[in-house]
Amino acid sequence: MAYLLLISLLVGPVGAAPVAPDVPSLEAKQAPLPSDSGRTVVSTRYTYEWVSELQNWHTRSLSLETPLPVGTVVGTLTQQRRFGERDWSGGLQYWVDLWGDSYGQVRASLAPNALTMAQRRIGGALYEVVNAWEFSGQFEWRRYAGTDVYALGPQIARYVGSWYLRVQTSFVEREGRWAVMPRAAARYYLGSPDSYVEGRVGYGRTIELKDAQPTAPLEDTQSYVGSVRLRHFFGTHVGVSASATYSAAIRRRTGVSLGLLARW
Repeated sequence: MAYLLLISLLVGPVGAAPVAPDVPSLEAKQAPLPSDSGRTVVSTRYTYEWVSELQNWHTRSLSLETPLPVGTVVGTLTQQRRFGERDWSGGLQYWVDLWGDSYGQVRASLAPNALTMAQRRIGGALYEVVNAWEFSGQFEWRRYAGTDVYALGPQIARYVGSWYLRVQTSFVEREGRWAVMPRAAARYYLGSPDSYVEGRVGYGRTIELKDAQPTAPLEDTQSYVGSVRLRHFFGTHVGVSASATYSAAIRRRTGVSLGLLARW
């Protein structure tokens, strides 16, 4: 029912002109457009997850976004503690305007000898805006300890007044088998492109790590996910973010996240 409602909104008439897109999220693959404000943004975030049958998980990140003469670059350091192991990763994203109303992103991350996350990631995305519609496609290669995973993600989105509505399907391949998961999201802007509330749902198959071992045991499993996220700036320089998530795949996970943002 939720998917039918979202699709009906997508194909309905355009109300007002589309809201100006926001700065890129410091999570990969979640920004309508790269930042063109010319500002530097620093953010930090902490995530706590209750995990069935395991010790609880912790993730901390620190990100820096800065404009360049051409495009915007985002660097992120992440510390993750799962399965009793602690791993670090460093990543870069580069966003750039292309022809017309199109733009793109390339990204890479490195986590040497990691057991709880991909040791290497390389990916990219291309976005094309046509009036109030946005079409995009994404690709990512991930290397776990000796195992390669490939992911594709076609997406369609639309601006309707203060809403940004998105449907996406992820195709993840491992050893000749594909895990497919449709996802839907609805974002509502709270008076400015910097402040919004967003909800996401997904149901399908995904590939997850079963444990932290040198052989990187990955499993194709049925999964459903849901989350709610709030991001709000108080004035010009300081903002906060908060989210709640739930997923059920190999294990049930319930998470909360808090973050701080500063820009100048």
